[in-house]
Amino acid sequence: MLTMTLKVETSNDREILINRLKKDSAEGYSYYGPKGRYKIRASYPVDYNDDHTVMHDASDDHNLVIQCDPYKTNMNFFRIEVNPNKASMAEVKKILDELLPGGYARLIDQGCITRFDATVDVQDVQIDELLFYHPQMTKTGHFLKSGLVETVYIGSQDSLKQFCIYDKAAEVRRKNQLKTMEHLKEPVPKKSVTRIEARISPKEKMTFENLLSFPNPFIKLRISAMKVLSTQCEDDFVWKLFIDSCRFRTMQAALLLLPKNERAKYQNRINEAGFVGWWQPDTIWKQLPRVVNKIRNQGKTQHKNFKLATKKQYL
Repeated sequence: MLTMTLKVETSNDREILINRLKKDSAEGYSYYGPKGRYKIRASYPVDYNDDHTVMHDASDDHNLVIQCDPYKTNMNFFRIEVNPNKASMAEVKKILDELLPGGYARLIDQGCITRFDATVDVQDVQIDELLFYHPQMTKTGHFLKSGLVETVYIGSQDSLKQFCIYDKAAEVRRKNQLKTMEHLKEPVPKKSVTRIEARISPKEKMTFENLLSFPNPFIKLRISAMKVLSTQCEDDFVWKLFIDSCRFRTMQAALLLLPKNERAKYQNRINEAGFVGWWQPDTIWKQLPRVVNKIRNQGKTQHKNFKLATKKQYL
């Protein structure tokens, strides 16, 4: 997910923008209406199909969402929301070049990034097989289905970054139900996929240029294998309860529940059991310039290249 805002200060530019949004809506190229903090919202289909007939994709996966004319005057006038992995960025560029004075180049050069999601998929591993540890963040929520964890949130939505870790297959099934056109529905992964998603919401102004110097959000996140930790100290029933607490709370939150004189012992056990070797945050984050440049360079590259990657792994 990528969201950006842009200052549009002249009344002439604002009028051009609003009139074009209304025209496109009247001609059936977009949905139109107020939403949230903006008086105007338009949703353009920007999938990889040549048929540009307006489709109903309630998930907005394949749409370019444009909002403008905020209710609060201190907010930037123009806002976009798009998923570069699902949308054709070449089509996004085409729409913005026709719609926005200054076009796509103006947005890329002057626009402020308000959210940027960096995602990594771990293949052939269920989320329930992993335990997550961050020394400065605790879990804020999780979702269960049939006794299994489907989604874990680490950190607050109001913070600079939040991790959303979830069962990718379950997410695909849920979003497919919102898509009425068959060609928009994604194949459900046949094998387990756990997605680790860092949701970056900078409080200060961020452009594509300074995004490249943004600190690696994955660097302090560590991952352990459930089956490795659960076989440690099998005769200690408190340890078993602790591991189960880690499953629902993350390790950091579970450690904070322990008396201070016991935390070091349990932390040492975690360290002795070790963390998975395939999780390499430095290697993952080195791919960021490639991802950013694909978006900046007028959206000419296929959507599969917009995702960070880790090697196919097995536990």
